Formats: sequence, C-alpha cells, structure tokens
Amino acid sequence: MAKLFIGTSRVRAASLAAIALTAGLSLAACSSDQGGTPSTPSAKAPTSPSAAASSAAASEIGKPITVGNFTYTFESVKSVGKTLSSDEGESMAQGEFVVVTMKVTNNSGSAQNVTASDFTAVTAGNQAVEAQENDSVIANGTNPAFREGIGAGKSAEVKLVFDFSPTLKTPVTQMLIKEPGSTKTVTVRLA
Repeated sequence: MAKLFIGTSRVRAASLAAIALTAGLSLAACSSDQGGTPSTPSAKAPTSPSAAASSAAASEIGKPITVGNFTYTFESVKSVGKTLSSDEGESMAQGEFVVVTMKVTNNSGSAQNVTASDFTAVTAGNQAVEAQENDSVIANGTNPAFREGIGAGKSAEVKLVFDFSPTLKTPVTQMLIKEPGSTKTVTVRLA
C-alpha cells in the first residue's frame, strides 16, 4: 500500500532533503589491506530548508522504487558494529557501521555506477549520515556496482555502508536518494 507524505510530514521530508543536499561532507580513504583504517563518518548537520526539489515515495522494505536510471528494492538494514572487512580491505568505524542491502536494477541502455554519496540514511531521531564510498566498496567485495557499474538491464545486490558517530540511539527509518544530475531527492521509508 502506497502512503504519501502530507501536511507537516511533507515539510519534514523537505527538511530532510535539504539536509542531504546542503550539508558539506568529506570522504576519507578508509580501505586498507593492512589492518583496520578508521572510517571518516559523514554526519549531516541540520540546516534550514532550501529550494531543492523533493518528493516522497512510500516504498518500504521489499517494495521497488525507481529514481533516475535505477530501480531500488531495499532488503535489510543491519548494524554490524565497529569492524568491516572483506577481500577488498578492512575499515574501523568512528561509531558503528550500519549496512543497508538492496537490489539495484539498471534501467538504462548502458552500464551505470552506483554512487554512495547519493544515499543518506536518517534515523527516527533525525541523525542523518551519507553512505561511505570506500566502506561500501569493502562491503561489496568484488561486486562491480561501484567500479565498472551494473550492466544495462541487469540487477545486482548492493550494500551501502553508513558510519554512525555517535552510535545509533534510534533505528534507521528513511533513506534519502539523490537523483544524479538533478536537485531531486526521493525519501524512502524503511520502517
């Protein structure tokens, strides 16, 4: 069943979109083959709403939502603690890692890369954190979604990694997805 944000919820969704679009961030390299390198969390500071376009999608876990060239189906949201590792390297969280697993389908006519910075996880307590590119590469191992891209018409399971510092006090309830090349942001309810 689709639910749309109305009234004050729309203002809240626009505020969250503004957070995703206007906060300054820096990503630090955190992949390493030699022990755990600290991750640099990208917390989003609350800001005033901007004129950025935002739409609210009523997708929930297991229901597909299309944004730009991709259709996303969120499968799970899981806290994995302070250590993240795979054959691609290891990273240590500044707070705690949350991994969001989703199925991504490329609807375009050519290979397309998933970009971690297009995703912001938001908790019930309004803590917003942008996905970490290097940590997401580590979590995905040999998955080409972030490097070579997902082929035209193909699907792949993709893991997004968020370093929440301070650690989570409330669960992740929303995902903000920025449409590449536009100011449009879609809000997806995860809980």
